[in-house]
This record gives sequence, structure tokens and C-alpha cells, in this order.
Amino acid sequence: MPEPSSRYRLIAEASTAGLLFVLSPLAGYFLGKWLGEAVGLGRIAAYAGALLGLVSAFVNLLRLVGRATR
Repeated sequence: MPEPSSRYRLIAEASTAGLLFVLSPLAGYFLGKWLGEAVGLGRIAAYAGALLGLVSAFVNLLRLVGRATR
């Protein structure tokens, strides 16, 4: 059983998971959109950026679950 201070830290980290699933794809989309316009790739770069943002959110979620189960 984790100590109370680590339990609160885990709760704080878990509460950010919802923000990660919203902000990561949005940031990836707009960064990809900017890069696509600068390089001339069009919207495919924006969609690829959003997909990379979503993948990074899942990776962070898996890391959080791994820390929680230890």
C-alpha cells in the first residue's frame, strides 16, 4: 500500500490524464498544420500531428497505470 503522500501524487497525476487526451492531439494538430503550411504538405501533416498527439497521450496513460500498479 502506497504512502499517503505518494497516493495524493498519484491522484494528481491521474487527474491530468483527461487533459492529456484533449491537449496532446490539439497541440499536435496545430503544430502539424503550421508545419504543413510551411513545408507545403497540406492537411496531412495536421492529421499526422493529431495522431502523434493521441499516441503520446496513450503512452503517458500506460506509464501512469504502470506507476499505479507498483
